[in-house]
Amino acid sequence: MYPIMLKIDGRRCICIGGGEVAARKVLFLCSCGAKVTIISPVLHDTLKTPVIAGQMIWIADIWQSALWQECDIVICATDNQQINYQCAAMAKEHGALVNVVDDEAASDFIMPAVAVMGNLMIAVGTGGTNPRLASVIRADLEERYTTVGACEPALTGYRKIVRNLLPASCDRSAFWCKLLDQEMLQQVVRGEWNLAEEKIRRAISNIGIKL
Repeated sequence: MYPIMLKIDGRRCICIGGGEVAARKVLFLCSCGAKVTIISPVLHDTLKTPVIAGQMIWIADIWQSALWQECDIVICATDNQQINYQCAAMAKEHGALVNVVDDEAASDFIMPAVAVMGNLMIAVGTGGTNPRLASVIRADLEERYTTVGACEPALTGYRKIVRNLLPASCDRSAFWCKLLDQEMLQQVVRGEWNLAEEKIRRAISNIGIKL
């Protein structure tokens, strides 16, 4: 497995199945900007509001081969594994990337457990072998790094300032490698962003600017 962050904004994604597992997957896809179509005779309650709001499309029917055209990602999440395999094979013939729920071998990719703290996103995977373990680790990360996610926008602002002051990427890399270390990370985790920020301000002042 090769871990990547995939830009799916505007990409067409189809989910076969409308149950609880399908709902978890498509809600996250939708939040990432994908154009989601759900094909299922039934629809989970958590999906009804986004469908009504026009955030995703629901086709209350069984899957049809004509629907695969111009599709980038397909999630096969019915409670019938044989149907999942049939849909996966057809989708792959049309060049789509396929995820078959609970079957890593039949999938082109797996969907990891993802901890989201603002712009900070940490994906946890076990190669599909132990999704519960990945879920527990995700919850731990979200609790542990909530304060880091909250401070990330401010840190990004300082990064832009440093980019303007140090045009050479090697100089910027050296600056942040020296400054942003485990000690600073633990300060932020403990809720001591003010101390970390003061250290950043002093470091920036030393390259020619007072904030």
